[in-house]
Amino acid sequence: MRFGAMLATGMMLTGVVSPAIAGPGAWTPVRDRKAALEAVLAKGLQSGKLQSFEPRRARDLFNDIARREQRYEASPPGLTLTERRNLDFRFNGMIDALKKKIGS
Repeated sequence: MRFGAMLATGMMLTGVVSPAIAGPGAWTPVRDRKAALEAVLAKGLQSGKLQSFEPRRARDLFNDIARREQRYEASPPGLTLTERRNLDFRFNGMIDALKKKIGS
């Protein structure tokens, strides 16, 4: 790992720099991904490809993932790489399923 990447990662882990500033591939907390979900839901509702109950179900799932992230962060040693991958898998799976359903 290059020194600059190591420095950015270290600063991010200590909270000195936000993930968005740290650069591509940096962790984006689940709670900061809500806008992406809302954009997909809006597109699905506008196109008529999502039924009225589906956005509520997706938001409930999003909230479950966000709560899981909070539990991971609160437990020692904090949010691990494995837990980040788990959260990414859950969130991306939800978004991918919605996009597939609406044809995006």
